[in-house]
Amino acid sequence: MRIENKKKRITNSTLFYFSAGILLLVTLIILHFTWGAPKKVNLAVDELDTPTTLITETTYERMIEADINLIHRDSEFSIYANEVRGKAELIYVYKAPLLGRKKTDKFFLHLFINDSLKTKSSSSKEPFLGLDFFPSDNATEYTVDGTKYIFFTRQLHHYAFEGKDIPFNAIEYINTGRFASGEGRSHGVNDLKISAKKTEESINKESERLLSIYISEKSYNKIKTQRKAALEKGILFSGDDDIVKTKVTLQDENGTTAPLKADLRLKGDFTDHLKHPNKWSYRVILDGNKTLFGMRKFSVQHPRTRNYSWEWLFNKLVKDAGLIGLRYEFVPANLYIDRSGSNEPISMGYMAIEESFDKILIENNNRREGLILGFEESLIWNDRAQKNELNLDIDETAADGDFYRANLPIKVYNENKVLGDPKLTKQFETAKSLLEGVRTKKLKVSEVFDLDKLTTYVALANLFGGKHGLIFHNLRIYYNPVTGKLEPVSFDSNAGNRLLDLAYFPYVSNDTKYEEMLNKKLRLVSSESFIKNQVLPYVSQLEQLDRQVMSEFNWKINLAVLEHNSNFIKKKLNPSNTLLTSLADHSKNVMKVNVKNVSGMPIDITGLTHEDGKKLDKNFPITRLLPDEEKIISFPLNRSFDNAFVSKKTKKAGFRYPKDVSKLRIIHHIPGISIEKSVMIASFGKNPNLDENLDNYSDFRSSNATTFKFVSIDDATQTVRLKKGSFEIQQDLKIPAGYTVIIEPGFTLDLKNNASFISYSAIEAKGTKTLPITFKSSNNSGAGIFVTNTIKSSTLDHCIFMNLSNPTNDLWELSGAVNFNESEVAISNSVFEGNRCEDGLNVIRSKFSVTDCTFKNTFSDAFDGDFVEGSITNSLFINSGNDGIDVSGTTLYLENIRIENPSDKAISAGEDSQITGKNIQVTGGEIGIVSKDLSSVTFENVIIKDTHLALSAFQKKTEYGTGTLTISEATLQNNELDHLIETGSHLTLNNIAVETVTNNVIDKMYGNEYGKSSR
Repeated sequence: MRIENKKKRITNSTLFYFSAGILLLVTLIILHFTWGAPKKVNLAVDELDTPTTLITETTYERMIEADINLIHRDSEFSIYANEVRGKAELIYVYKAPLLGRKKTDKFFLHLFINDSLKTKSSSSKEPFLGLDFFPSDNATEYTVDGTKYIFFTRQLHHYAFEGKDIPFNAIEYINTGRFASGEGRSHGVNDLKISAKKTEESINKESERLLSIYISEKSYNKIKTQRKAALEKGILFSGDDDIVKTKVTLQDENGTTAPLKADLRLKGDFTDHLKHPNKWSYRVILDGNKTLFGMRKFSVQHPRTRNYSWEWLFNKLVKDAGLIGLRYEFVPANLYIDRSGSNEPISMGYMAIEESFDKILIENNNRREGLILGFEESLIWNDRAQKNELNLDIDETAADGDFYRANLPIKVYNENKVLGDPKLTKQFETAKSLLEGVRTKKLKVSEVFDLDKLTTYVALANLFGGKHGLIFHNLRIYYNPVTGKLEPVSFDSNAGNRLLDLAYFPYVSNDTKYEEMLNKKLRLVSSESFIKNQVLPYVSQLEQLDRQVMSEFNWKINLAVLEHNSNFIKKKLNPSNTLLTSLADHSKNVMKVNVKNVSGMPIDITGLTHEDGKKLDKNFPITRLLPDEEKIISFPLNRSFDNAFVSKKTKKAGFRYPKDVSKLRIIHHIPGISIEKSVMIASFGKNPNLDENLDNYSDFRSSNATTFKFVSIDDATQTVRLKKGSFEIQQDLKIPAGYTVIIEPGFTLDLKNNASFISYSAIEAKGTKTLPITFKSSNNSGAGIFVTNTIKSSTLDHCIFMNLSNPTNDLWELSGAVNFNESEVAISNSVFEGNRCEDGLNVIRSKFSVTDCTFKNTFSDAFDGDFVEGSITNSLFINSGNDGIDVSGTTLYLENIRIENPSDKAISAGEDSQITGKNIQVTGGEIGIVSKDLSSVTFENVIIKDTHLALSAFQKKTEYGTGTLTISEATLQNNELDHLIETGSHLTLNNIAVETVTNNVIDKMYGNEYGKSSR
């Protein structure tokens, strides 16, 4: 007997299989650690500032090759219906060349709108929308398989249709063809339907697959009753009592399965699952270990409830990324009701089959059997049902409120099995604790979840516009007993929506790791290469679904949604505006900058640099700024900071404020995105005393007249009366608008402590020679008078204004001791003496008259008029600290004016002013009369004597022109120089034109040779 050696020999064959096994094992290990994210895509050629462009979902060449979207063909032309970025168009295709009327005839295109959508189109005499077009408008030539074709495209938009773009599902049928005016039609097609909508019965008859559900009449009536109640409440409530017994079969290419016993109930929360007359949503649970579609628990529902084929595509991408996705497919279905032994079928047409939550789902996704958690939603649906009963609006987003988010109980699927098994119960306690730890913010999401898988799921949900699946009560979460981590389970994403904002996983707060990883994944999935590599391989299957399944609903997936969402994500990750910055403070060692994050994303600030890239900070720690967060950030400066700023003029180093602020840059980036950004710093920012200043402004505008004992207000007559007597104020007296202020003769007001008299109402201050009205500052500490924006005219007679200064405030400052702004005023028999500010009397944008008044010993200008119209007559100006009369943009009449010893000009006309008058006398002082900057002065009977310079005309401001003087009956006596007229300006003296002397008069004025301080 031969005894066999128990040691196995290692043959070449054995070695091969052993090596192959090792290689396979290594490959599986690598896949295990890399499959958590989508397949790596080269992003170098797809930067964030490069738009994703999918162009068309189906190219014109492919349409011809595969007859995709073909709706008509005859010997004349073929017609295709296509959608480009959601815009519908018809394509007419001819074989080249075009001859005869094929080349010249106009296209007629008449769209007949569905009855259900006719309300969107405006009333018209025609029963259709006409979209006729000329062939020369849009002809394009293509070559397909060596054959040349001529394409004519027509986008379906019309001014009479709401939104202008007309979707295919709005069109009942089309009449189209070619015609020429006067010759009639050369070709026509009538009653052309873009998509022949199939009935449920025809679908079920022609399909090779068919799901059949059999229930008794009693069970059917029970379900009908439950559906009716749900439609009335607006919410479906279901429990164990609602389950009925059923049998199901599946007919496919392998034949028909034996009837399988199952439990069945209605499913869905909102009644969109139940509104269709036949397509009700059901939950099916097969008895024992039997399966259909490889599933024991699944839902049968209207494809609309998950946005048709979008949910199918989303789950494909989820599973491709190594995440837990649901099996999701479409199959026609019949419901058979056993009535007295005969089955009566109800055809449901195509229904969506969606996998439910059990261990088969987990195993199908290559995971160890574990738990699936969610939140018990009954509190939400009870609340919504009550709102519906009370005719209140149901806002689905209300379920995201803080109460529900914090208090909904955590549930586990297959509860009986879990709680009946000590091992699974322990896992549940662990998983529930992790989820509760995240919800209470005791644990971070990045600590509890498989971060790679979670961020991949959230990124895909954003790419697909599937934020519905990220609402907290829609979450389904798997506890992986091997890794001890939680993982997301794809569910109810409602994908296929254009993003309006990024959607985030709930319960995330200040989780740096999560934010960085999510941004990396968002960048990955938003790249054009990702979409083309991961999504477009499914286009053929989607086209098949469109032809076979979605034709029932006259619906087609529009992948341009992904194009939009991709570009939306790119903009979020690479925003044009990131930070608003302004210098708060700086010293030799620290630069403090006020920074606000306006990007909508978290931002990491990494340092301070010079505009040339030189690092200026010293050991600055990376600082994260959340969206809309604003704070002052301190940058410690390095030793060589001053050396980065060298003056070209002085060649000296040193930071100069504010000039060098524009050279500073704050360096920053969005976490997880390796794009370094820099932003300039503004030299100044928000007012740190804003509230105080606004309070001051509000206080300035508010009236306080009633707080002064000498003021009485009569609302019936709308008058404010200031009583006779001597009074003192040490705070502003403010009189509101809408009144008339009557100041009694003999009234004296002593202004101290920078106090002012401010009125928004017109003033009647009519003193007498023996009882004048006086405003003064006895200790030179008071301010002055401000009357502004009055409706009525003011009158001042026999008033004295003495030792006053200009009213000031933290927010504004006036120039005159007495000021009238946009307030008509007549002043007579009054004295302005010893004012301590720029102007004695300043009138702004008003009509005025000054008669029989005296201005003396003023600190600067006696009278200043800005953009006014008025007159000064019979008045005296003595010892003005600057000009006697100074106007700009003004029309002024002067008569019987005497000006003595002005420190600068007696009369100055500037900025296109027009002054006329007579009987003007100037004695002493620097300069007599000046006209500059397009101004014109015309006087008669003028005496100017004992001045440095009597007359001058020139241009001071480049935006204006020269000046003109016309002086007649003039007497010039004992003046050092009678006139100095610049080239281009004019002086006519006693009807004789005076020659110009120089074109540099401005260089001699203003104290250089003539004017104040020239002596």
